[in-house]
Amino acid sequence: MRVGVGVLCVLFLVLPRVPVAYPLYLIASMAIIHLEWTNKQAWWMILSLATFFAASFGLNNSLYDVSPTGFLLQLALLAPLLLFIAGFKVRVTQDEAVTLIRLLNLVIFLLSLVNLVVNWNFPFQLPYFDFLPDAYAAFYDRGGAKIVTIIGLFGLLIEIYTHQPRNRMALAAMLVAACNFILPSYIMGILCGVAAMGLVSFGMRTSWIVVVGLLLSLLVLEDRWNAVADAWFEDWGMPPKIYAFVLVWDYLSQQPLLLLIGTGLGQFSSEASIWSSELFSEFTKAVELPGFFMSEHHELAFKDASKIWMFDYWALSSSANKPYGTISSLIAEMGLPVSAIIALLFYLRIQALNSSYRRFAKVVLLSSAALMLVDSWADQPWFSFLILLCSPFLKRPGSVAEYVPVAEPAIPPRLATSIPIETSFESPLAQELREIAPVRVDINTATIGKMLKELDGMDRSLAFAIVNYRFVHGFFDEVEDLKKIKSVTDQFLERNRSLLVVSRPLRLDL
Repeated sequence: MRVGVGVLCVLFLVLPRVPVAYPLYLIASMAIIHLEWTNKQAWWMILSLATFFAASFGLNNSLYDVSPTGFLLQLALLAPLLLFIAGFKVRVTQDEAVTLIRLLNLVIFLLSLVNLVVNWNFPFQLPYFDFLPDAYAAFYDRGGAKIVTIIGLFGLLIEIYTHQPRNRMALAAMLVAACNFILPSYIMGILCGVAAMGLVSFGMRTSWIVVVGLLLSLLVLEDRWNAVADAWFEDWGMPPKIYAFVLVWDYLSQQPLLLLIGTGLGQFSSEASIWSSELFSEFTKAVELPGFFMSEHHELAFKDASKIWMFDYWALSSSANKPYGTISSLIAEMGLPVSAIIALLFYLRIQALNSSYRRFAKVVLLSSAALMLVDSWADQPWFSFLILLCSPFLKRPGSVAEYVPVAEPAIPPRLATSIPIETSFESPLAQELREIAPVRVDINTATIGKMLKELDGMDRSLAFAIVNYRFVHGFFDEVEDLKKIKSVTDQFLERNRSLLVVSRPLRLDL
């Protein structure tokens, strides 16, 4: 990925959170996704989901008053995460992903300090004493503190769990990410992140960082717990996050069809439905678009719950008290079967991690699941961008070649014994190197593990690219054909030329 494109993506993501900026947020995520036309499995999955969403909305439109613009907006907001789940690759390498997350955290850190100095007279006035810590929110305005917290969380996960070298730059990046994670005091995000890191970090050398973070977060959160309203317990007898699932079940169970197909995207409690809501207008900025209005599903489900904020402002203004989250919204808008499939695919996508980053997979999965359980994140462009930047550390299931190495086809023993040695399908170069090379790497049959072990300068992304090329374009005719892969340099070829061999594996149609 070009440096300018990556920097532009970061600049898009730090723009003030106004309606016209959302297309740019989505462009930042879409710019790093590689939509390969040859990835038929992923395209088939996306087509199937789009067909289901369209059919679900059509059925709901015939029975209820639903918003077509809300449906399209919500589909656009979910697009980056759905493409990730479907198996599309990203255009960034591991090093580029680390650099982008560090740059994003640094810019957010600086903008947050500027916001504190300009608008809150920092350092002459201090958070917790003179104003709420939510002001540490870059230029995202109200509700931006949780975005800053999640960006800081993923910055910490990258630094701690992806084996980054412990140099001054890495330590500075970790400190900046920790500030973004702790200082905004987004209760739900801090608890989810610290809990996930605590579960995964036992036995690691960096576990002390998690322990210190846990103690600091508990000190920071002690005062903030007072903001959690008691109105939910008084009126409904349960916390708002549990109430969210009770509300979804009560509403969908009235009509079994809704349990299967949902209420349609953008019609219940997702980001688009909240934008169009007249019940939560006190806490959201209205967006006026043709065909964009509060859906009948949203009004029927939340008309009673929304009255709480009239008596207690904190009952709905705080993220900890909103009666919806990603998982409850997905169940309501997609139905039980499809939402379960989406959750399973997300789990499989994150778990497809090589052994070197197994802890990273677990902590990303646990923190993401916890966040989506208690708050709305799947339709947030920043969350999608951060998840996509985790992809270079994954075994991407975008092609069969990533699961099944292209190796020499097996020859039945009866036929193999009848083929004389002199009719071997090796090239002259391979035959010449047979006697002099202690180790040979046949680029037409070598597995990813073989290439990583034997070749100087080989990394996992380059090994994937070589295997993928064989799968898509066929076997190499000569060593120089490696130059057809963009990431193969002349220096790499010169260092490994004595080890590289090209053979033509035998193909028999039996």
